[in-house]
Amino acid sequence: IVSNGLAANCGVMISSLGTLFTAHINGLYDGTTNAAISSGSNMDYELASTSTICYNGVDNQKISGYGNGIATATKHKYGSLEIAFNGTADSEYSSLENDLEVRNVITLTSGELKLNGHTLTGELITATSGYVKSEENNAVNNSKLRLAYTPTNKNLTFPFGKNSSTYIPVSINITNNPGTGYITV
Repeated sequence: IVSNGLAANCGVMISSLGTLFTAHINGLYDGTTNAAISSGSNMDYELASTSTICYNGVDNQKISGYGNGIATATKHKYGSLEIAFNGTADSEYSSLENDLEVRNVITLTSGELKLNGHTLTGELITATSGYVKSEENNAVNNSKLRLAYTPTNKNLTFPFGKNSSTYIPVSINITNNPGTGYITV
């Protein structure tokens, strides 16, 4: 998505309940002219809190956006994120480019999502056949999944996997009245 530069500022908005599908290998927006939304000619974008960005690539695909270039405002944060990756299982994947905060739901429909040394934060996560790979095997692992808990959402499942056939989910059930906050695994 590019601007012709005829206006001083231009942009694209994914409005309430709208969904943008991208198979671009450099993701949604990376602060350059190389992603699905080009940063050229003062191009900007806005994601409604109830919008969804769906990554459905077939080759390694970067999850990009917030934190790159001009993308530093709340309007640049994902409303919901869906990973419906269709690349070759166990050799191709989607991966975070930066720490990423999703304002609502993370949906792992298919494929591997590598945290790539970053933190993914969401209010809720669901998984069909997709999974999160925390790929670092170090004493200190910087790859983290951070999920919200509330008085009504006290049973959290972190859908980790080793590969497409070996799932190793971590389930946490909070038994008291915790208020609200986040748990990071």
